[in-house]
Amino acid sequence: PAEEFPIILNIKEEINFHIDWSVIKKAIEKTLFSTALWNIRPNLAWIYVNIVWNKAIFATTDSFRLTEIKLDTKSEMLNSFSQIIPNKTCSELKSILPEKTEVSVIVWENQILFNFWNTKFYSRLLNGHFPDYDVFFPTTYNTKSVINRIDLISALKKINLLSKENNYSIKMSFSKENWILIETSQTQIWEWAINLVWSVEWDDAIIWLNSEYLLEVLGVIESTHVKINFESPLSPILITPLKEDDKYALKKLILLLENMGLIPVVAEYIFENENKYFIGKEKAENLLKLYRDKNIKGIFDVSGGNISNEVLNYLDYD
Repeated sequence: PAEEFPIILNIKEEINFHIDWSVIKKAIEKTLFSTALWNIRPNLAWIYVNIVWNKAIFATTDSFRLTEIKLDTKSEMLNSFSQIIPNKTCSELKSILPEKTEVSVIVWENQILFNFWNTKFYSRLLNGHFPDYDVFFPTTYNTKSVINRIDLISALKKINLLSKENNYSIKMSFSKENWILIETSQTQIWEWAINLVWSVEWDDAIIWLNSEYLLEVLGVIESTHVKINFESPLSPILITPLKEDDKYALKKLILLLENMGLIPVVAEYIFENENKYFIGKEKAENLLKLYRDKNIKGIFDVSGGNISNEVLNYLDYD
């Protein structure tokens, strides 16, 4: 009967602010995967949201994984906002949220209202406290690596054909010789290993982890490459997107040449020093030094442009 339908609550505004739809949708998409299942860990089946001024933090954990994303809200708030919202609420909100609209958020007592277009979406808030998770993010590393995200996803999907026999447990070996080996533990079917050639710094190391967990985080990252850093095989692993710059682009080129059996030599003045701007004369002297080196078989200009012309007057063409 209609009279049994829940009564729409009267709103007593305690917190009221506006936020762009894209912020909410992106934050939910990037964090929802690491919330706990409600029927298993109800105390962790939520998304923690903290907004101060124009900065928003969304975080989730299921006790095995911890995810955080920081976003600009595209608007400024007079009051701060800190709540834990059920993951089911967030999942449903993401699915019905229209594009290119501003969302009005109203909070009172233990209720929250998302108001957009002609829709009012109510939800009960959870009573609880999200863990003080900052201390769980590692700050020191003994092994640092950079891997092509697409290559890693492809390798994990292949090796999962066997690792699923052992609860998706895999071993990853990191070598300073710039390779990463992914292996399954022994199963009743077969053993399989995949070698990825990429960048590894500092110490060699071997870690064990769940390949499905790794695939889920790789699936929400958008960058071409990811960083995988950790202090020891038993310490937390930090996976972050890699923001590529000129120095990293050069590093990829060097690695490619090394894989071809070549030995790259980088010019001394290829990048500007933070405390000094190198003039054309200094660059020309370094270039001539490379020309005189009998071990150098080829020289490539990796940048070009008008700035390269400043060396012309200082070159010894004879």
